[in-house]
Amino acid sequence: MNDYNSISCYIDDRVKDGEVRMLVSDFAILWNQYERALYKGEHHIRDIENKLHSYSEIMDIDKLDKLYNRFCEYLKYRDISFDYKGIKTAYNIRIKDDCYNKRGDLYRKQLECAITDNSSFSRAYLLLIIIAKVRNNMFHGNKGAWELKEQKELFKICNEMLMSVLEITKLKDF
Repeated sequence: MNDYNSISCYIDDRVKDGEVRMLVSDFAILWNQYERALYKGEHHIRDIENKLHSYSEIMDIDKLDKLYNRFCEYLKYRDISFDYKGIKTAYNIRIKDDCYNKRGDLYRKQLECAITDNSSFSRAYLLLIIIAKVRNNMFHGNKGAWELKEQKELFKICNEMLMSVLEITKLKDF
């Protein structure tokens, strides 16, 4: 444990909050389990919609709605517009993500639909896209460890959503 505590000299003071470190750590572990259970270790944002169709009927809709509403409140708190442009900017959705296939802006249309459609499926889809972008940005994209303290609620939402999906994987074979 002494060796582990010695990393504190590499961590920004704003991130030394133990709860933040635990939430981020839990997120990394839950993501690993989610990606392995549903995507055989090869997650791609373009595959979320198809996977979601296979289990959306057995999701806990009340829990999903609460997570979605918390996410909307989080966006307000962070002053992020609840529209495509606001979410695209906040979560570093790149042109490459927008145009991942020959059909051009299909991803943009799907995301815009998820934002404007109020169905449970669209709510789950939007949350799973955001979770994937949080993961991608953590490991590949914009780094902002100094912002983690302000993102506690986002990580709580992500972790709860991932746990909900993982609970379903116990009931259904993927």
